[in-house]
Amino acid sequence: MDHSDYDAIKLRLEPWIRATIRDEMQLEKDGVKRDGPTVAEWVAAGYSASSYPPTGYQSRSTPEEIAAAVAAQEAVEVDGPSIESATPAGEPATLDKSDIDPAAQSAGDVA
Repeated sequence: MDHSDYDAIKLRLEPWIRATIRDEMQLEKDGVKRDGPTVAEWVAAGYSASSYPPTGYQSRSTPEEIAAAVAAQEAVEVDGPSIESATPAGEPATLDKSDIDPAAQSAGDVA
């Protein structure tokens, strides 16, 4: 690869690099973080898919993935309060065995 090839590649990449830097700077200026969870990670942590993305974070999932997660949660009927409603704001959602296995609750085998 000679110097002219390098210059041609640089000229082709420069607009993309500038746009990426500009977008990153705008996100920082707006106070939006890019390192949040995906909708699958959000739901696995016990939060409602309909409240994705978390406040202050940019979505890392496609609109289709979010819609599928919301539909999947709506299709499941759960007895009692959800983990999200039982967890104080700002606290991570946690599960114990009784949340998953009702037999563990009756046997007193709660983690």
